[in-house]
Amino acid sequence: MKTTAKAKRLANSKELTVRPVVLVQEKLARSRLVRQLELGHSQMLDAVLQIFKPLMRLGQATPTRVRLDEQPLPPAQGNANFVLSHGRTALAWLAIDRCTLDQLASSYYGGASQRLVSPLRPISHSELRLAHRIVAASLDTLPKTRLSMASLDLEVLPSLDGVQAPVCWRFEWPRSHPFEPIRLYVSEALLGSLSEQPSDRKSDPELKNKVKQRLTQIPVQARVELARKAVPVQVLNELKQGDILPIHLHARCPVAIGGRTQFYASVHAQDGKLVAKLNQDAHKAEEY
Repeated sequence: MKTTAKAKRLANSKELTVRPVVLVQEKLARSRLVRQLELGHSQMLDAVLQIFKPLMRLGQATPTRVRLDEQPLPPAQGNANFVLSHGRTALAWLAIDRCTLDQLASSYYGGASQRLVSPLRPISHSELRLAHRIVAASLDTLPKTRLSMASLDLEVLPSLDGVQAPVCWRFEWPRSHPFEPIRLYVSEALLGSLSEQPSDRKSDPELKNKVKQRLTQIPVQARVELARKAVPVQVLNELKQGDILPIHLHARCPVAIGGRTQFYASVHAQDGKLVAKLNQDAHKAEEY
């Protein structure tokens, strides 16, 4: 007996991260989805920069590029953390530096402080709305996304400790900017829905009739064997051009379609042409 797998019971005291078994097809599908998400980085960055326009007009730094991490790291301390959820299902998490969020909110009211200081006050309603806009703008660029942001809730979290996210987008700043990247984590539920969305394409209601009509128009080649002659190899070696080889016509000629004998026919003359008439004893074995 060949052993293909082994199982071992783990003690409850061991703190181990248990991951589900990923099949080969699922892994390939996830890889294709990740590659597809990477192609939309430019569109995602443009959508987020639209929110940072007031800060850009004041000469402040804005994100310059987006990167996708398949093994995301936890965010640094001192960030403003948010969770986007539908009911009790978490879909995405946003981690943004408090100073950046404060500067962005202030820029919408006509100015931003030149002092890069993280505020100690709670998250304001303006900052919560801006965080919601950043998340919504980013997720709207994802392929096959059918999220209705009006039905989703964005809440403030004290930290993102214990968050399990398969991928994370990092909105990186220029090297001269000292802040941490803006991180957008997505849950397994949201990432899985991107690859499970049905296609918007509808099948042609006349497809069945079109295929049926097309099948009747496909040319089929039929081969009718009129005679067969068995000769020894020595006779074949002695054959030369001009020799006459006697043959015997079949009483019932096999009719082959697609290389397989389907009918038997008899040969007749009609209007000066040679025709094959299918007999009633079709599929009967031929004897030579």
